[in-house]
Amino acid sequence: SEGFAKGQTGSSAMPHKMNSRSCERVNGFHAILKGHLTMASNLAGDQWNEGDVSCSVVRRVMLPDAFYAIDGLYETLLTILGQMDAYPAVIEKENTHYLPFLLTTTIMMEAVKAGVGRETAHEAIKEHAVATVHDLRNGKASENNLLKRLEEDARLPLDAGALSQILSQGRDNVGQAKVQIAHFDEQISALKATHPEAANYSPGSIL
Repeated sequence: SEGFAKGQTGSSAMPHKMNSRSCERVNGFHAILKGHLTMASNLAGDQWNEGDVSCSVVRRVMLPDAFYAIDGLYETLLTILGQMDAYPAVIEKENTHYLPFLLTTTIMMEAVKAGVGRETAHEAIKEHAVATVHDLRNGKASENNLLKRLEEDARLPLDAGALSQILSQGRDNVGQAKVQIAHFDEQISALKATHPEAANYSPGSIL
């Protein structure tokens, strides 16, 4: 989440709330810049080089204000990146809660490979998934125990080891994310080496 400055007010009505005001500001600047683009498009191929009033009144507003807006956007974005926090414990809690549900298709296919009929596997997994959700929502269970339920179901030929392996593989099943992150990191490192003054730039204070 974005940082929350000392003395900052999140919501005047809800004292506990920490509004993402800087991210909202970036969205606002983006909308302003798209508005300037619309203004420019109304001149392109029409009055851009004519120099009459219908052209100049637009350019006098659009051009300087676009620079102010994009400067504000970048300064705010740099502030967000500098103050942003990540919470691995919260991410892990979400993964623990939802990942078993996301892996039900994989579990079903592995059960089919082990010899059970697809319809039988589907019915068993659906039954336990719905029951697990019901118990979680009604406070009968404090954590997701779907895999334990599936392990104990005689209709499914998957033991605790097989289900644990599916869960472990599921945690690593992030597609090209790791490769993309590594590639992005290499690009940023090259830019920092080429432009050290930019890498050390600190944004100004924002309201």
